[in-house]
Amino acid sequence: MTLTTQQLQCLYVYCSTIGIDEFDVQTELVDHFTEWIEQRWKDLPDKKFSDIFYMMKESFPEEDLIMIAREKRKAVEKELWNLYKKEFLSFFNVPKISLSVLLFLIFFLYPWSDEMSILTFINPPLQLSVLYMLLYSAIAGKNIIRKNTDDLKQPLLIHQKLSLLQWKAIGGFIAFFLILLFIGFFKEIKLRNDLISTLLKVIIPMYMISTFSITHVFVRVNTLIRNRYPLAFK
Repeated sequence: MTLTTQQLQCLYVYCSTIGIDEFDVQTELVDHFTEWIEQRWKDLPDKKFSDIFYMMKESFPEEDLIMIAREKRKAVEKELWNLYKKEFLSFFNVPKISLSVLLFLIFFLYPWSDEMSILTFINPPLQLSVLYMLLYSAIAGKNIIRKNTDDLKQPLLIHQKLSLLQWKAIGGFIAFFLILLFIGFFKEIKLRNDLISTLLKVIIPMYMISTFSITHVFVRVNTLIRNRYPLAFK
């Protein structure tokens, strides 16, 4: 016998009463409960839902449910990493790999002036990276990252973990951006400095590609999360 929407809601409420608030973890538990209840109901068709529900609570003490929830949380975190890795790898298709190689070749083969200052060299690619991040998030991503945060009406563990990753990535990009700018303000350092020139010709394209790929990943994963858990959002 298939559970009704009202009966499923009762299971969600029960999860909240035992201290499990994350909607995605609740969903994992509710799926577990549903399978158990439907099987018992099949064996005991004369019983009411309230009777089967009571039997379920007797079969799963709260201490056991807390342990099960811990395992479900690990499953949700694993799901996030799988989504993250899948979207990251999907970004590097043949055209994007070709463009990445071309970007490195441009930085290495273009006849940059030896007298060019480091700041002049790094400013355009850094500005382009920031511009891409903002435009891609707003246009291609339809502001999904901000919308998910604003529209969230129930806690989502997968969204909490993703938000933490996003802040770490943003912090890393900003820190690296500031370090490069700091180096760039030493105007006496020119591109004729072979060591710095070589390092920057590797680091700058890597920074740009990282910005492009990670922005794509966060937009895609936020979209997938919203599609997977629509009831958790307004």
